[in-house]
Amino acid sequence: MRALIADPQLDHRLRLLDVFHRLPQISVLVSVTSLEEMACWLEKGQVDAVVISGNWDLSQIYSLLVRADCLDKTLAIGMDRPLPGLFACLPGWDEQEVLRLLACKLNEPSDPSEFQRRIWCRKGNRYQMIHLQDVVLFSKDNRYTALNLFDGSAYLSEKSLAEWEEGLCEKLFFRVNRCAIVNRQHISEFEPGENGNLSLVLISGLSLSISRNRVVAFLAWYQNTASTVAVPLNVH
Repeated sequence: MRALIADPQLDHRLRLLDVFHRLPQISVLVSVTSLEEMACWLEKGQVDAVVISGNWDLSQIYSLLVRADCLDKTLAIGMDRPLPGLFACLPGWDEQEVLRLLACKLNEPSDPSEFQRRIWCRKGNRYQMIHLQDVVLFSKDNRYTALNLFDGSAYLSEKSLAEWEEGLCEKLFFRVNRCAIVNRQHISEFEPGENGNLSLVLISGLSLSISRNRVVAFLAWYQNTASTVAVPLNVH
C-alpha cells in the first residue's frame, strides 16, 4: 500500500513517518506540505491511502479528495470538523488509534464492485466524473492520454499510458499495443491476420492491431477473464 502524508509542519510529518515505519506493509510514497503538491500527486492516481493532519482549508482539501476519488482512502487527524465520506477522522492525535485504523485499512477487503470505480476527468475548466467501465479505450494522444467513452466523448489526461496501465483493473483492461489500452466489455470480435498477427474490433467498429509480442498474453488474458466479464465474441 502506497501512502501520501500531508501536513505543513515538519514535526507532525516526522511523527507520522515514525508511525508508518511500524507498518512495513505501507510505504510512504510522498510527504507533502501544500495543496498544490497534494493535487499533483493525487492526480497521478498512485496513492492507496492519504493521511492528513494540521491546519488546512477544509473546503479546498475536500474538493481535492472528491476530484481524486480518494475520500474513502483518507484518514484525517486533528480536524476542526469531520469531513463526510472519509475513511476515518480523529479529533486529536492518538498514536495507537492511528496504528489501529491504518491496520484496518490494510485488512480491508477489496471492493467487489471494482468495475464501478469512478474517476474525475478535466474538460476545460470543469471536472466531470466518469465510470471506468464507460471508458472504451485509452489511447496515446501526443503527450496526453485520451480517454474515449462509449458515447463518443473523449477526455485528455496528463497521465501516461504506462501510469494508467499500472492502476487499472486487470480483469477489465489490457494494453494491446504501445498506443492503446482496451476495455474488455467493448470488444466485439477478432480478426486474425497473416504471420500470427491479430486485430480486434470494438463494438464502435474501430479496429486495433495487437502487437505481435502481446498476442499470446492477450488471448490468455481474454480466456482467463471469460468467467468474470461476459462479452459476446465473434472470430472471423
